[in-house]
Amino acid sequence: ASAAGDAFAVFLAAEMANGNCEHLVRLCADWSTHRQGVIDADNPASKAHQFMRITINTLLGCIRERLVRTAQYHPDSTRMSRMANRPIGEPDFLPAMSTGRA
Repeated sequence: ASAAGDAFAVFLAAEMANGNCEHLVRLCADWSTHRQGVIDADNPASKAHQFMRITINTLLGCIRERLVRTAQYHPDSTRMSRMANRPIGEPDFLPAMSTGRA
């Protein structure tokens, strides 16, 4: 899980450096949507998913800031752009974490 997470982080960093913000927001949102669920603290795969949700939530915050700073963010353009503008930890995005049950 660590190697996969590292590779994913390198990929995201490269995409962000290339300015592909909208693509990153969509990617992160899609990944998180498919990985939401109950975290089993004794299950390494489950813990890896929790780590990736934390990582992705942090990345979305960075992406949102970059979108705003580079004037690429348009509130009404797409659903994913609106997702980039959500506050970090908003309950409907990361339910397990936002309620402290992770």
